[in-house]
Amino acid sequence: MTPPQLPAALGATTGEGGAEGLAEALVAAARAAGLPAVAAGRLERLAGGASKEMWGFALALTSGEALPLVLRRQPPGRGLSAQGLGSVAREAAIVRFAGEAGVPVPEIAFELPAGSPAGDGYAMARVEGETVGGRVLKLPELAAARAGLARRCGEVLARLHGARGFEALGLRAQGAREALAALEARHRETGQHRPVFDYALRWLADHLPPERGRALLHGDFRNGNLAVGPEGLRAVLDWELAHVGPPAADLAWLCVPSWRFQHPELAVGGFGTREDLLAGYAAAGGARVDPRELFAWEVFQTLNWGVMCAGVGRAFMDGARSVEGAVIARRASETEFDLMRMLAPDHAAWDRAPLASPDRFDDPPAALILAAVRAGLETGLAPGFAQKVAANALGIAQRELAAGAPAATGAGEVEILIGAAMGKLSVDQPSYPGFRMLVSPHD
Repeated sequence: MTPPQLPAALGATTGEGGAEGLAEALVAAARAAGLPAVAAGRLERLAGGASKEMWGFALALTSGEALPLVLRRQPPGRGLSAQGLGSVAREAAIVRFAGEAGVPVPEIAFELPAGSPAGDGYAMARVEGETVGGRVLKLPELAAARAGLARRCGEVLARLHGARGFEALGLRAQGAREALAALEARHRETGQHRPVFDYALRWLADHLPPERGRALLHGDFRNGNLAVGPEGLRAVLDWELAHVGPPAADLAWLCVPSWRFQHPELAVGGFGTREDLLAGYAAAGGARVDPRELFAWEVFQTLNWGVMCAGVGRAFMDGARSVEGAVIARRASETEFDLMRMLAPDHAAWDRAPLASPDRFDDPPAALILAAVRAGLETGLAPGFAQKVAANALGIAQRELAAGAPAATGAGEVEILIGAAMGKLSVDQPSYPGFRMLVSPHD
């Protein structure tokens, strides 16, 4: 499979013709959609967007009005993720459909026509609000929003899952067993040795419940894809993974530990409880979800995120090398830690597992991480986010090179898996909140 595409840590350019060419292409697309556009100004690359570029701009109209818009696009020549839609522009139809179902979404302004020099994508209204997951959890002005956000997310997902007529969107459909088989296939395609993933797959084969129905799913509904203001949820963003499947899968993705950031104790996005999420879901007409079903899908989705990260590692080793790709690839170890915390939470090994060097580290190895950072430095790292990513990458490489010889971590399978997961995470991401709370509970 083609792994998720990631932006280079050096930032992106506007493409052929530079900013002027991109502006001209946007005006042409707007006019083709019937908008009386005369110019596109104030172009700026926006932060975020792990697999697509986001550009803010102002579309000037003949009336003198300037519409604040956001372009979401894949630049010309860049491939799409095999898990996503066939084109970015197809998202626009899904966003419109979701909006009609009562989901808060940005209004679509226009789509880029096929062959546009601006690439493949669409322009939408700019929704003001915080989208960075960690900031959603700590900004004081969002305290009231956080208090009701889990319930609100449940309400929104119930409206989406209750929408009828989604068949006309022509989206891929995948049931529970199909999804599990596809997940295992993606894991095998990475070619990586990951006993924790194998252990989780065996557990899922025995515990993932049969589906009770299918609905339109967002596919990436999580903290980080939500625009939040002081009054609450303003918009649901990034619909590229929309598909048809079991509703519990969407609810569970929001509960993946990686999306809880600095609050691992709050299962829903780091801002709420499962009870509030399911209460909101039921209140808005969603079918009852058994907590055991939700837990099984949380295991599935945690493994899903891990396999995505491992896929980025495989892509890196195959030549798609970037500093950000290296760091994301090594995040797979956080999912191994989370999976063992979920599947063996009371095992005695958690109290005595040493932070020993594992028998192997994940791809990419330290030498290639250093080479990627060097290449970035030679080209010139963009200030801000790219520099922080590079610093993170250097930390991973430094800790790996300083690690001692592999040590035995236990006799039983679960004890060995726990010890290995902790050892890898202590190198890849020692500040991971769930891990830090376990090893340094009083910090």
